[in-house]
Amino acid sequence: QAGTYKIPAGTSLVNLVDGLKNGRNDISLTFLEGWRLEQFAIFASQKLKNFNYQEFMDIAKSYEGYLFPDTYFFNLDADEEEVFNKLRETFDKKTSIILTGDNLDKSGLTKEEAIIFASMVEREVSKPEDAPIVAGILIKRWKDGMKLDVDATTQYSVVYKRLCGGDGNDILCIPTLEDVYDVDWWPHNLTRAELDTEHPYNTRAVVGLPPTPISSFSLSSLSAVLNYEESPYYFYLTGKDGIMRYGVDIKEHEQNISQYLSN
Repeated sequence: QAGTYKIPAGTSLVNLVDGLKNGRNDISLTFLEGWRLEQFAIFASQKLKNFNYQEFMDIAKSYEGYLFPDTYFFNLDADEEEVFNKLRETFDKKTSIILTGDNLDKSGLTKEEAIIFASMVEREVSKPEDAPIVAGILIKRWKDGMKLDVDATTQYSVVYKRLCGGDGNDILCIPTLEDVYDVDWWPHNLTRAELDTEHPYNTRAVVGLPPTPISSFSLSSLSAVLNYEESPYYFYLTGKDGIMRYGVDIKEHEQNISQYLSN
């Protein structure tokens, strides 16, 4: 279609062709790895004329982690159902290459378990080389019946309590658009009570996996889970310098906390 196009750097050939054939009323939307559903919905509602935040959340609420983060071309008039279907279809297409029966059998995980672990690894790890090690630690702790102690799951659960009130266990709560514009979706200023709340998503307080993924994730995070690295470590942390440190036992972990996190 004739017109003027803005093409982001790194756009894949498939997305480029898709954008050029759809016409000049299209815009590109980039949904990021590590976003919650609400972040997807807020972003799209700010860019598309006929996209309704609340209606998208009603459609997508049970698909946390199952919308693929990528750059897409949408017509400015695209609605919430069109966006949801595109992100879901892309997720199934992209992950099917990795979520094969052989890969799942090798990892000892179900498809759902692998996806939940991938969402946690996405939020916990910033450097790709650390992802298989952290995935291995989390899977080992899970298999040993230990608490996972994933800070990102606590952050995920705390937002529900702060926005929805009550005991924070209403995981189907959908905050209104007016309530979420200035929300810190991954807060670090957590109280002791919030850290200790027995919420189904708070793996610092309860044993086992969260009921669902906690965010979108990259294919590299999913690959790290399915090809996790076995190690002697049970603990990890990211120091103030951004470097990941590992501990074999709680004593070594506490030493790392004192050395790399304390003031």
